[in-house]
Amino acid sequence: MRGNRSLATRLSQIPWGKRNGIGSAKGKHQPNTRMKPNHARQRTTGFTKWELLICMATIGLLAGFLLLMLARSKAKSRRISCIGCLKQVGLSYLVWANENSEKFPWQISTNSGGTLEFVSAGKAFFHFIRVSNELGTPKILTCPSDYSRKRAVSWDQITDDSRLSYFVGVESDTSRPQTILSGDRNFSTNSRILSGLVLLKTNAPLQWAPGLHAPVGNVCLGDSSVAQLAASTRIQSAMNTNAAPKFVFP
Repeated sequence: MRGNRSLATRLSQIPWGKRNGIGSAKGKHQPNTRMKPNHARQRTTGFTKWELLICMATIGLLAGFLLLMLARSKAKSRRISCIGCLKQVGLSYLVWANENSEKFPWQISTNSGGTLEFVSAGKAFFHFIRVSNELGTPKILTCPSDYSRKRAVSWDQITDDSRLSYFVGVESDTSRPQTILSGDRNFSTNSRILSGLVLLKTNAPLQWAPGLHAPVGNVCLGDSSVAQLAASTRIQSAMNTNAAPKFVFP
């Protein structure tokens, strides 16, 4: 017992490091007490002022480009819709002519159900009302791009030209399918929108006043086909005739 106590006493007097063999003796492994870099503690830096400005400018340019493409897509969609409306106008007049000796309303007297006497009045709505049964709805008489004209939903609202987007070519004839039957009302020869009965000069240059689909425009020919004409087109070459055309503009 006394020997065990003296052994325990001697052991307690030995330093803990030497007791476990981790002393400072040569040849012994020394622990690496240097701190390793802690990447998790490294501070992440944010955008600099210039980087932020560049990002904002890039986003702005992309947004502007997308808005421009969207606007062009909508304009093209409205132009296609306008072509459909004019196509229906042309077909309606052809159906009416087929039941009236192959003549359009302005070629037949009002006494026989036509609109001949209304031509001099210079009002386009008379000629459209005459084919109301064939048209079905007055909605197609307003171009989707014509924001200044309110679309009519019933024929009772067609009491003047204020809801019309299309003119009438009162010189159009079923025997001359290339004559202009109807078209966008901003059809012009002097950079302004015309109104009433207009007799255009021979070989006058075709122009389109601002608005609708300018600098191009849609016209419906006597065979109900719809063409898109540029400002450089000559009226007589478009109609394939040397006659001075006569139109009624709303």
